[in-house]
Amino acid sequence: MKYPAASAFVLLPLWLAVPAPQARAGEALSVRDCVALARARAPEVRIARATSLAARQDSVGHSFDQRPSFSLFGGATVAPDGSYDPTLTNLGEYELKVGMEWPLRDAGVRAHGRRTAELDARAALADQRLATRDAGLRAGELALTVVELAEESRTQREALAWLDRLAVELAADARAGTRGKADAQRAALGRDDAVSALETTERAAHSVARELSRWLALPPDSLAGVSAPAEDEPMGPPAAGDSLTTLARYGAAPELAQARIASERARLDLALARHRREPQLSLALDAGLWGSDLTTAVPPDLLANNPNATFSDRLSRDLGASAALRFSLPVTDPGARHDVASRTAAMTAAELRATTAQGEARRQALELLDRWRDASLRVTRARASVALAEENLLRLRSLHASGAATILELLDARNTLDDTRTRLAQARFDERLARLEAEER
Repeated sequence: MKYPAASAFVLLPLWLAVPAPQARAGEALSVRDCVALARARAPEVRIARATSLAARQDSVGHSFDQRPSFSLFGGATVAPDGSYDPTLTNLGEYELKVGMEWPLRDAGVRAHGRRTAELDARAALADQRLATRDAGLRAGELALTVVELAEESRTQREALAWLDRLAVELAADARAGTRGKADAQRAALGRDDAVSALETTERAAHSVARELSRWLALPPDSLAGVSAPAEDEPMGPPAAGDSLTTLARYGAAPELAQARIASERARLDLALARHRREPQLSLALDAGLWGSDLTTAVPPDLLANNPNATFSDRLSRDLGASAALRFSLPVTDPGARHDVASRTAAMTAAELRATTAQGEARRQALELLDRWRDASLRVTRARASVALAEENLLRLRSLHASGAATILELLDARNTLDDTRTRLAQARFDERLARLEAEER
């Protein structure tokens, strides 16, 4: 994978300097809006994006490894006359050179580093895709939970209002002497239970909304508001096209890309291990000034040959160039054989993990489709149960008013209606979540 250096350096300040946009606290968002905002603003997504950019820059840097390196180097050592043996010290020396070093053959070390950097960039990009997907799915799940709890809260509020009216009626009947106080007290107890259930649901809704705010990059003390899905939202079991699309999306999941990258990396490490005993060859060139005897401006040996020699003559004599061709060939390397065996086993393990991940992705896709179908059937059954429970409550209300049904039978009918509505809300949540997972993978 190649990355243009110029574009990468342009994107670096832009990606890191531009702050993530902030959503407004208290704004009612749809479930899809929550998914989109989390995919763009969640802290994990921004961290993964910056990490991916860092890996990309590193890959760009390694793309220059194949080129020769140039450097300016030098130094000076002064050894005054009489300090050391002048034969050993040359009375000091200096050098100021421009050099080039070009590894012509390095047993695949630089190619390995360059390819590894490319794989790291791809792995970081896969991590970014994974973080983006997971953030969207988590935000979507939390948003759907908020919607479910809102439906349950509406059911509980309706039940509380119904119990309030019943308690008032029974209290009036008890005062009039047409009914006993036990019925009024039983209705009051049912009302107290309804208040406690409503408080618990609202507390849970606040907790979920606060966690959702975190994924939407809202302030810590804010509660994210989620609007209920439209009545005409697509519902029902997955069609043939939905199944095929879901299988295809799971087949392109970031986890599979990570497993394949790990397998490529293992093969790359094995190739490097097999080249450990290959010869290495490098070329070095340098040009500049290099001389000895810093005790005088013009060394005595130069004056002996030319009594009129000047400092410029000295520099002319010290000016030059050199070339060096260096090679090394490992003769014995006892660990090479074991390194190859180790890398071979690691490559086999990585390939098995990639194959296993592919099968696991298909299994998860099929499991999701089964959950989707099951949730859709439960929604249908729950709707029918709600209609029957509403009809039963109306009948028991009439029977109780005429004295043909007890207060316990009436409250049981009310509880049955509340339970069926709760099951409907849970089934809707499961179906919506399954559809969301299938579409956002």
